[in-house]
Amino acid sequence: MIAFTPIDIPKVSRPEEICHFFEENKITQEGVLWHWYVLKNNSAGFLPGRAKYMADLDWQWDQKFSEQFPEFVSMVEALPFTKVTFVNLLTNKKEVASHQDLVEETWNAESVQKFIAHHKDLEPCVYRILLKGDQNHCGFFLSEKEAETDSSKKMFVKMPSDTSTFAMNGTQLFHGADKMQEDKLLCFISGFVDREKHAELIKKSMQRFPDFVIKTHDV
Repeated sequence: MIAFTPIDIPKVSRPEEICHFFEENKITQEGVLWHWYVLKNNSAGFLPGRAKYMADLDWQWDQKFSEQFPEFVSMVEALPFTKVTFVNLLTNKKEVASHQDLVEETWNAESVQKFIAHHKDLEPCVYRILLKGDQNHCGFFLSEKEAETDSSKKMFVKMPSDTSTFAMNGTQLFHGADKMQEDKLLCFISGFVDREKHAELIKKSMQRFPDFVIKTHDV
């Protein structure tokens, strides 16, 4: 099974402007590991814990961002999802221990179980976009165990220069960020993938970027 692959779609346009937007609008909270700005949220105002796995909520793009960057919105919505739900920009303020986004307090929620059942045989199906950061070492890694501290057991990802988007295995492996890097910016995307379109894109991407693909047995 595949743990990680870059995705064969064009690089994000106007990334510097998106980064500037983020710096001007980011939210910071004491005790939280990230600066963030929510790009797409549910109109009911539910916190994104289990809500981001609920396809039946009314999900809306942030008006200020979508008016400035309609091409980015179109790019995300064109990814192989039947429904894109929660979208968030974030950068870590310090090291982030390896974890899964399907956290313990939401694991038994019906919406999360439906999400796992839909995606478990479609990995890698967690999509992220690297908007800013070192393509060769952005500090992002995969691991077999939670809260892995042994650097030799962390598989750091690398990205080719001609794409900004990648997919990783989010239900069987853990991921984290090993170093604070204020100049890194990631886009977190949650939603329900389209089985056929996703499989086709992953196959195409692996053929395009074979030197960057990571298999689960290598982690």
